[in-house]
This record gives sequence, structure tokens and C-alpha cells, in this order.
Amino acid sequence: MAVLALSFSGATASAALVGAGFSAEVETARGSGGASPGALVQQLLGAPTAPLPTAVAVALGPGSYTGIRMAVSFAKSFALVRGLPLFAFTDHEALVALHAAEGEEVLVRHDGHGEREYWSRWVGSLPWPRRLEAEALGRPPDAVLLRVLGERGGDPASARLSARELATLALRPGAPTAELLLVEPVLPPGT
Repeated sequence: MAVLALSFSGATASAALVGAGFSAEVETARGSGGASPGALVQQLLGAPTAPLPTAVAVALGPGSYTGIRMAVSFAKSFALVRGLPLFAFTDHEALVALHAAEGEEVLVRHDGHGEREYWSRWVGSLPWPRRLEAEALGRPPDAVLLRVLGERGGDPASARLSARELATLALRPGAPTAELLLVEPVLPPGT
């Protein structure tokens, strides 16, 4: 399987194509002219040895509303037109899947601008992490004494979710597909 992945929730936009003996990622600062999903995907698929994607993965945030909306729209369209499975992960669940040990409870924290932050509590488990407390905006409870992942965490490796990491997660056995994001088009009668 070759996974095309898009992560547009942070300060940089990235796209990756991973699998079938191929691994490449391109990224750019969001807000620059080349930060459209189409432009990044075109760079990836234009590589001479790039395989055709057989699945699509997209990061759902939290983060930049516009960036996430662009990436999700592109991913849904790309997957729907080609009949490919779509994987959609929140940044928090992806970071836990990548960095938390089996049975380890972790707190994930990301910048929510100003004094606020997005946070959620998880437990690492196979085949996929389990959320204990949903994403919330505000201050996490002070009483929680857990390892912290994310931008405001103590684990620098977990500060940013790359498209390459997202693609790797989609290749993991047991990764949940986002079937609900794929909606059959409603066509007028007689078409």
C-alpha cells in the first residue's frame, strides 16, 4: 500500500507519499503560495519513482481552521474520485499512537493561542489509542501528573505531526478508516 498523507494543521503544511518501497515528504510554510494541497501533492506524484497512492490520510487538528479545511477537502475528494480508503486522525490521537507505550496514560497539549491550549487525555493501547478525555480548549487540570506530548509538552519529538508520520500510522495494522467522511454524492433523478 502507498499512502498519500496531508498535515496542514500547524505552521507548516506537509504532504508525504509512503509505501511500496518509496518515501518522500514535501513541506512549506503555510500562507506561502505553494501551501495548497494540490501543489504539494503534484510535487510528490511528479517524482520519477513515485507509486500511485492506494490510500489517503489527513490530519484533523486541532490547529489552523483554514489549513485543516483545505487538507480535508482535498483528501476527501482525492480518495472519493479514486475509490481509495481514507484515514483521518486528530493530531492528538496520532501523537499518542506514535509516542505512548502500551497502557501509558498521557496528556497531549497544543497551543490554542494566547493563554488557552487544546488538551486531551489518552491511554496508549493496541491496535489504537483510547481517548480518556476529549479535546478541550482551556487549561488542563493541574492535578494530572502524566507524561505530556505536543507543542506544550516535555517530549520534543512529539511537538509537530508530519505528513510522513501520518502516512506511517495509516500503514499500521488496525488503523481506523474514516468511512464516515466519505459521502456518496446525491445526484438528481435520471442522471
